[in-house]
Amino acid sequence: GKYIPKLVGKGGSCRKRLVAMTSSALEFVGKKAYMVGTVEQRALLVALLKALQASDDNYMKVIPDLFLQMSLQTGVHKDSFKTVVGDRRDNMKRIEDESIALVFVLDSGLSEASVSAPKAWKKMAVKEGSLVEVKIKGDWKAATVVSVTDWGDSDDEEDETDGRVLKVKMADDETEATVPIKSAREKLEGEAAEQRKTEEDEVAKLKDLKTFVIVAPSEEARRACALRIAISAEVDKPGTYAKDASSPPPGSLGEGVAVEKRALGEGEDWYCKDEAGTARLVRAARAAGCVIQLVEESLYYAGTEAARTMGAAFLKPLLSDSPGAMLGDELAESIKYFVSNDKKANLTDEVVAKVESEFGVLIYSDDGASISGMEDSTRMVLCHRDEAVREKAVARLKELQEIAPVVDWEDYSSGTWGGGG
Repeated sequence: GKYIPKLVGKGGSCRKRLVAMTSSALEFVGKKAYMVGTVEQRALLVALLKALQASDDNYMKVIPDLFLQMSLQTGVHKDSFKTVVGDRRDNMKRIEDESIALVFVLDSGLSEASVSAPKAWKKMAVKEGSLVEVKIKGDWKAATVVSVTDWGDSDDEEDETDGRVLKVKMADDETEATVPIKSAREKLEGEAAEQRKTEEDEVAKLKDLKTFVIVAPSEEARRACALRIAISAEVDKPGTYAKDASSPPPGSLGEGVAVEKRALGEGEDWYCKDEAGTARLVRAARAAGCVIQLVEESLYYAGTEAARTMGAAFLKPLLSDSPGAMLGDELAESIKYFVSNDKKANLTDEVVAKVESEFGVLIYSDDGASISGMEDSTRMVLCHRDEAVREKAVARLKELQEIAPVVDWEDYSSGTWGGGG
């Protein structure tokens, strides 16, 4: 029973998220959870509930087998971790709600031990005159072996040496030093040295990384969640995921994927705020294949350069009450579709919203019909990055314009019909 508040979440947010992720029904009665769904849906729901109960602050040591095919790992620098998660996980809960996903912190996969270099010294053959590198105060320095003393391997399990001690002469100042074999390594030249340097740099980054495990049924949801995490990290440390970043975090977002900050025009911020504003950002971003988020007075776009540019173009018509035809004419990744006003009545906001959700498209109306002299029609602009998807969505609209929508009289009597209330 102690886990019920966590599993329900503030305002039922966690329960709603679990229901959306599994396409099932879930209710808590007393200390028991009651669920309705297929065998697979219930199995996934049980696994998610167990993972949440077993994790302290959503930390997990091992990724359950059932999650392997529906999870994605992404990392942020440890210095940004607290900001990305937020107080009481508030920011991460927002990311989870917007992405319809659960995010755990991998507690063991990137520990220092797991990313340490293999103990190459165990197999290293050294003798007088061997060229080596020895670690002095954390830095590797070139040296020549003067002598090797072998005290024999120790029976102590905590002793990380095989008994060999090297007396070396440093290359930079010719001073001598005595070091255990584990503090020495073979001196490499050319490409081999460069390769080792690259690997060491990656290991160093991994040690400073916190890894998130994103669990969501669809690849699109997992990807969107990773991009939202990247935006939070970019806000905290500008330049981390910028398009010209010299060294983004390891296991990054993919080639060409970056986070870009763009300023809003005068008066546009009003259309991006609150629940309605978030919905506008999601509609444009989903159709473009990116993520768009308002932070203070700026918009952050995460995705490939093409997706970011497309997302900004798709969002522009939504940042005004009456988008002009010129904006629609300039959208290359769109279909302009004219529908007579009598049939347009069948394409209610609810019907259009369902088509948007089904195909991941953005649909809006502009004044293109009246400008063209077609006063008895409405021009609808349908946007998506994929032409085939656009054509399928238009075909669905043409089907639905011939069907009068069914009125939910219960909602009507309660004042919620037509989106009111």
